[in-house]
Amino acid sequence: MISTTDGMINTTDEVISTTTSMTTSMVSGNTIAFQRLINIHICHIRLPSNSFCKCILVTCNPNCLNGGTCIAMNTCQCVTNVWTGPYCQTPMRILWAFDNSLDDLHNNFQGVGTNGPTYSSPRITGYGTCLYLNATSSQSVTILAPPFLNMTLTSFSLFAWVKATSLHNTATDSYSDNVIFGQCQQTVQDKCLHIIVRNQYTYLGFFDDDISGVTLLSTNTWYHMGYVYDYSTKTQYLYVNGVLDVSGSPKGPYQGTMGNLTIGTNVIYFPNNYWDGCIDQVSYAALAKKQVLPL
Repeated sequence: MISTTDGMINTTDEVISTTTSMTTSMVSGNTIAFQRLINIHICHIRLPSNSFCKCILVTCNPNCLNGGTCIAMNTCQCVTNVWTGPYCQTPMRILWAFDNSLDDLHNNFQGVGTNGPTYSSPRITGYGTCLYLNATSSQSVTILAPPFLNMTLTSFSLFAWVKATSLHNTATDSYSDNVIFGQCQQTVQDKCLHIIVRNQYTYLGFFDDDISGVTLLSTNTWYHMGYVYDYSTKTQYLYVNGVLDVSGSPKGPYQGTMGNLTIGTNVIYFPNNYWDGCIDQVSYAALAKKQVLPL
């Protein structure tokens, strides 16, 4: 039998049983210690009889997100291989395949089209579809939140296959940007992520903390684009078709903690920055991939 007074538990028998859900434990003639999660209380109980313990209230602040479980004080256990971070706020991987759908593979980061984006086939693999955006019609995709894709103060990699129908270049027209991906809290240093093509070169920016590629891109050509940030070395990397195009440091880290994810446009130079053409197989990983090979 167990009696409680002011959070103290007095055990008088070797068999532990309570009205709450709890497994029993019996070790005859021995003293044991064990820990069991009961809702959000952890009780450390010692046998044999006439010993005392105190229930400890276990809390996680902030709360564990995305199915994570609070297992110890401010310690979250995340869904394995899906979420990571101190409170399970960061997905390990995301894939938007755009095979007749704007949602990611696991339906966690769902997309909503603006001005009727369509699909085109075949995509880079020779089958299926890619997302087709018409810049003249101001077409784009917004990824719904929650959940918020938190990339602040961490490494990340973002890849995409792209084929542009047209590309801006200030040498020949009035504008410079074609946007692949964006997330912007505000247009101040390190709080506005823009993953783009600028003047026909790959470009990775946190705002006023950016790098530009050196490979001139052409229209009507498929490219595998890689945008990588290594938080440990504060280095940005740009890849084209699996080959390192350029790197730069020290950069960042990115510090945006809010803002919509957008594909095909962002707030910088809006509305003259829309992507024109196909975007396919957009993938995100919560790490810095140093060797990037086309699929």
